[in-house]
Amino acid sequence: MLQNASNVSGTVPGYADPTVAVVNRTEAGITVEVTMTYSYEYSCGSKAGHADNLRTRTKYLVTESETHVKTIHRDVNLLCD
Repeated sequence: MLQNASNVSGTVPGYADPTVAVVNRTEAGITVEVTMTYSYEYSCGSKAGHADNLRTRTKYLVTESETHVKTIHRDVNLLCD
């Protein structure tokens, strides 16, 4: 979501190690949740700074042959709006 934002000047991927947890097992497959924290820097006119300790949580359905994204939840602070 932030990659195309014109006011984002840099990101810090890998701010913390991701956490991974199996949250459900069914006949369809295993649901895995991956949580990752991150930060980014922004600049918009005279306003600049950074947003820290944001989190992305993604759930995947994993089968023997494929992995599908089920949901993505992002903490995004659009500080220039």
